Amino acid sequence: MNYQINCLICISNNSTATKVYDVFLNMGIAGKIVENIDFCYEELKKSKFDFLFLDFDFGEERVFELIDTVRNDEALSQIFILGTALSATGSFIKRIQSDNIIGFYVKPIDYERLQEKMSVICKKFKNHVSDRKYIRIIPKEDDLVRAFFKLKSGKRISAKVLDISIGGLALSLYSDFETLELAEGNLLEHIIFEADNKEIDVDAKIVKKNGLFVSFQFTHFYLNSYDNLLKYIMKNLSENE
Repeated sequence: MNYQINCLICISNNSTATKVYDVFLNMGIAGKIVENIDFCYEELKKSKFDFLFLDFDFGEERVFELIDTVRNDEALSQIFILGTALSATGSFIKRIQSDNIIGFYVKPIDYERLQEKMSVICKKFKNHVSDRKYIRIIPKEDDLVRAFFKLKSGKRISAKVLDISIGGLALSLYSDFETLELAEGNLLEHIIFEADNKEIDVDAKIVKKNGLFVSFQFTHFYLNSYDNLLKYIMKNLSENE
């Protein structure tokens, strides 16, 4: 079954909102338009949305307040946010970057560029396997990412990271180990890897093991690991291929 991608569109100009809706619809993205930013949070709570397209011309502080509310709501924190405005100063750009806005478009919106950028994002979104509900990021070929963890026996294991999401990761072990500690369903503590030179330290449950391949579901993040991983994923989604 194909996953339907959903986007809540909250843009102050109705004709612009309708045009964005049409662009998304032609890409297979189901959009819903909300004309007033005050109703956005209510709509997000009522239905499942993957993306939120916000107009900062409703008032920067109102929009940033909404973003903070969404980020602090565990049920909504995985929503990817895009933005638009009539203008963007340097300080404003820095602020939206710190809030992990994955795409920003100065009005009038270049709809061709919007479609190109969303095509890249949706390709990554749709390519994730059915048993992993989060968008996967595949490290670049020249960016070898390794993960390390230690078994209870004291044996230290390293592996190549095949892909990463906010919910888990897939590894390719450099050697196959016959140990019950790597059986499906077992929990491993302190799996450590780097994302954009930031250390990520997690506990994770083994979801699948097949030879050298092992996939994990994260169960706990240490210190700033969650925020650092989320920034890494947002940054990669915002970059064009």
